[in-house]
Amino acid sequence: MHTKRLPITVGIGGATDQTSLLHWVAQEAARLAAPVRLARAVVVPAVYSDLPLPKEVVDDLIQEGERAVQAAADELAQISADLEIDTLVQSAHPAALLIELSAESRLIAIGAGGRARGPFTDSVAVALAARAQCPVAVVRSNDQTAISAEGTVVLGMDGSTSAQDTIEAAFTEASLRGAQLVAVHAWNDAEVSWDVVERFYPGSESLADVAERALAEMLAGWREKFPEVEVRRVVAHDKPKHQLLELAKTAQLVVVGSRGRGGFTGLLLGSTSQALIHHSPCPVLIVRPREER
Repeated sequence: MHTKRLPITVGIGGATDQTSLLHWVAQEAARLAAPVRLARAVVVPAVYSDLPLPKEVVDDLIQEGERAVQAAADELAQISADLEIDTLVQSAHPAALLIELSAESRLIAIGAGGRARGPFTDSVAVALAARAQCPVAVVRSNDQTAISAEGTVVLGMDGSTSAQDTIEAAFTEASLRGAQLVAVHAWNDAEVSWDVVERFYPGSESLADVAERALAEMLAGWREKFPEVEVRRVVAHDKPKHQLLELAKTAQLVVVGSRGRGGFTGLLLGSTSQALIHHSPCPVLIVRPREER
């Protein structure tokens, strides 16, 4: 029996330069031995009438989408001639299309930033990361790290019980890339001075020690499963997004969960993940817990 190979599904938008995204996808597909599916959502504009748009107008929009996907496929084939590439053009809302396709994808890759004129924008990346049924990679335009693939893999730890899926994804990526894994636990993401707290509760274990121990416990077992991965632990008295954005400057990938420990029911994407989508200088992989998919 042959196991179906799930593809890396790539959202093709209207940005004039998707080179960084396509380079990242080509390298990731080679690492995972996965096929690539290029998907384009065609948004049919609403009209203030009960009459549908003329068929020729809709056909023109579909053809424009097909040209964009074919151009991306040609560029991807030039980057790596060995890739298995499929294409899809469908009339749909961009986020809705990719969320639907995520159910049968190894991961979703989407561009962000730049001067996109098409359907895929930062807001779509946020919606997708919050609801996709598989991990979501966000690659910002003009991101040279997506091309060079040098540096560390940074893992943002939130201390939640659902973090194991994120940890597994980070170790897997570090192993595939032969990169050092930097596991980060920022133990104060509230506007509170813990120096004052410790002054009123002397003699107890320091909060930094508690955070260090918690990080070690969260990583327990994974280092044995991935003995080839060098791990560096970072515990910081800082907001998570500050630490992760700083470490992202020398990273080739940042891996985080979709929610932080301050998340509320109904808050589908944590503030740290959103900050990384908008500002990370390297690609970001956002992993939703399996129980929420």
